[in-house]
Amino acid sequence: MNSAPAESTADIDFLAWLEVNKQRLIYGVGGAIVVGFGLWSFLTMKAQKENVASAELLKIQMASSMAEQPTSPPASVYSEFMKKHAGTRAAERAMLLAADAAFTEQKFAEAQNLFEQFRKDYPSSPLVGQAAYGVGASLEAQKKTAEATAVYQDVVTRFAGTSLAGQTKLSLARMHEASNKPQEALKLYEELSSGTSFSSWTSEAAAKKDALLAKHPELVSLKPATNAAPTEIKAGPEK
Repeated sequence: MNSAPAESTADIDFLAWLEVNKQRLIYGVGGAIVVGFGLWSFLTMKAQKENVASAELLKIQMASSMAEQPTSPPASVYSEFMKKHAGTRAAERAMLLAADAAFTEQKFAEAQNLFEQFRKDYPSSPLVGQAAYGVGASLEAQKKTAEATAVYQDVVTRFAGTSLAGQTKLSLARMHEASNKPQEALKLYEELSSGTSFSSWTSEAAAKKDALLAKHPELVSLKPATNAAPTEIKAGPEK
């Protein structure tokens, strides 16, 4: 059998090919190593950047809460943080905190812009619902009732069945009361207080419903009469 010479010839051919392409292989392997190392370095640096940003954001919040007279950091502090740590998850959280701070400072137009910017920049964030509610609250604070109502109703629809929807319904009911629409407010209070599952808004809605009915007794539904004379039951013939 002559398999050995055939194998030897194949080995020689491979060695010849290897010699010809040796430099190309070296470059290829080296390039793969460089790319792999570059990717590892990028991911490592990104993780470090995220850690540094998160630590700094926590430091900002802790410094304010541990002060002799605890206060929330102003919106400007969070805005500066966002610029410094752009592209990090911490910057995402800082934008929502900046919007909330601006609202607390009664800078409602600024708060609205920040909440809207958050929705635009982070549409898949789990906090986007809170940002949407913030837009409605900012519009309400600016007395833009029609626009606020539309935003609130959109939140109720998009986040149906969540605690956020309950919070938003309470806000809508409050606006209806302020607009002298007690029937609309009552409807929302009843939806929240008569639900099969208890939520953080159930008891509040029930209390507001009672207060509304006390203020507007005409809204109390008339109950069916229960004092009608009972039907006389005649005794059968004695045996």
